[in-house]
Amino acid sequence: MKKFLWSIVVMVLLFFVAPIPTVSAAEGDTTWQENYEYNIDQNAGTIKLYRLNSDVSGNIVVPAYAVKDGVRYDTYVSMSVFWGSGVQSISFEKGVKACSDISHLFYLCKAKTIDLSGLDTSCVTNMNEMFWKCQAQSLDLSGFDTSNVTNMSAMFSGCSSLTSLDVSRFNTSNVTN
Repeated sequence: MKKFLWSIVVMVLLFFVAPIPTVSAAEGDTTWQENYEYNIDQNAGTIKLYRLNSDVSGNIVVPAYAVKDGVRYDTYVSMSVFWGSGVQSISFEKGVKACSDISHLFYLCKAKTIDLSGLDTSCVTNMNEMFWKCQAQSLDLSGFDTSNVTNMSAMFSGCSSLTSLDVSRFNTSNVTN
């Protein structure tokens, strides 16, 4: 009887729960162009994402590279990209690079899940208020390279939903603020 009830619950959930859209940039996919404000540096072969458009919802996957007009560009994220974003989750493909200043990156962000395992933070110097009042419930930052960071001021200020935080591998030897 329990198996029967369980199978009914699963069928009802599958029928009534709409799939959550996912935004990413596979080869040939240009939807990222509509989802972000960005700058392209053709000489460096990079694209810098600096703001997620406010009408984007669902699950965001930040691509490691993007293709525009047949040219491939490595992806960088800068400060404030997800400021106030209402998306449900954010993840980064392995190889996404953070600019030197990623202050306010998730400032007031409503995403409950943020997977930062693919984000390269080796060049970052400023993480000021990076997660200020974000609504993530857990953050695993054990893969963050913080060896060049000088400013971590109020990095987690107001994160009242946060129940799990791993900063066990943070190198704070250069932090002055």
